[in-house]
Amino acid sequence: MHKQAHTTLVNGVETSALSIADRGLAYGDGLFETMRVTRQSVPLLSFHIERFARGVERLSLGPKKTLCKGFKEALNEAMAAVSGDALIKVIATRGVGGRGYVPPTHADVTFIAQVFDEVERPAFSLSGGMNVIECQCRLAHQPLLAGIKHLNRLEQILLSRELKGHSEGLVFDYDNQLVEGTKSNILVFEADRVVTPRLDRCGVQGTLRDFLLVSGDELGFNIEEDSISRSRYESAEALAAVSGVMGIRAIKSVQRAGVKHNYNSDSRMMDIHSLLKRKLFY
Repeated sequence: MHKQAHTTLVNGVETSALSIADRGLAYGDGLFETMRVTRQSVPLLSFHIERFARGVERLSLGPKKTLCKGFKEALNEAMAAVSGDALIKVIATRGVGGRGYVPPTHADVTFIAQVFDEVERPAFSLSGGMNVIECQCRLAHQPLLAGIKHLNRLEQILLSRELKGHSEGLVFDYDNQLVEGTKSNILVFEADRVVTPRLDRCGVQGTLRDFLLVSGDELGFNIEEDSISRSRYESAEALAAVSGVMGIRAIKSVQRAGVKHNYNSDSRMMDIHSLLKRKLFY
């Protein structure tokens, strides 16, 4: 998000002030969730809370039940400042304490909630997909951080510098496996399967991705997690990017080593979009 937030709350108080010793600033020691608000609700809220709870456990921030309650309170306080469609970002840091990298035994978690205007989202079209690039920067493996939305986003900053006007980039790990986009998850359409990369070693488990993984009955086909090698991705019939902010967008071309490679659309993308429009109001 490039726009400045029009409302910022720190522990429920409207302010931009934060202690310079806060561990979120000093070390990226914390978590965040960016949620789409429409019709005065957050359509994927349960998935955001589940991911936040996983992050609390991984980072040992404190009692999961207590911090999930604090997360919901921060969200509700921000919702009071929303009059239409918007994005709300809730950040939870470990607060102030500890010596150097060593965290305090009992953290006094800081909750920051920001309200942004919703980003413009192009209407879904099978023929109007994105032109993306392959990023050269690779994601490192760290299973303890894989899947969660922690505050250390330096890899994504390095990756985003490569975009140079492109709306998205495809990201690989050091084993040359497809992982995700710089700000989305990727769907790979094959003749008889729709797969999304496994994220047990690196990458972020997007909330819309998680929703689609359990929506097979309503879609009429399953979306499965699997390893996606370079050769498998290159031979795919179609590709799409999904995220809780933008919904689903077809990928119509990938720039790879300076050469543009075109991909087909797939009717199953329209099935996914129809479900998202019906259930999540995209």
